[in-house]
Amino acid sequence: MAVLSRQEAYAEKLRAALSRREPAIRDHYDVDHAFRTGRIQPQDGRLVDLVRQKLAVPGNEPIDFSEEKSEKLRRQVDVQLKPVLREHDFAEFDIDRALNAVKSFGKRLL
Repeated sequence: MAVLSRQEAYAEKLRAALSRREPAIRDHYDVDHAFRTGRIQPQDGRLVDLVRQKLAVPGNEPIDFSEEKSEKLRRQVDVQLKPVLREHDFAEFDIDRALNAVKSFGKRLL
């Protein structure tokens, strides 16, 4: 049975957070949580290379740091994220921190 490694699974989450056509707050939550808990390190060169490889696959949208995307994600927090998280996990989530974490990582790819 083939299984993704932790690093590859999070590289896929980062690819989605950076380039998904319709942004999904769950991607930003997962990336933020992984960075905060040390499950992945944003400065890990292997992770950066893996995300670059994933973004290079034809069919991916360009990296998007637009305010429009940020606003779409902000609107999803209470509607799509809060209902699926435990209360204390939701209380620890900071949308600005999550957006900045993804954006900072994405800038390393440019």
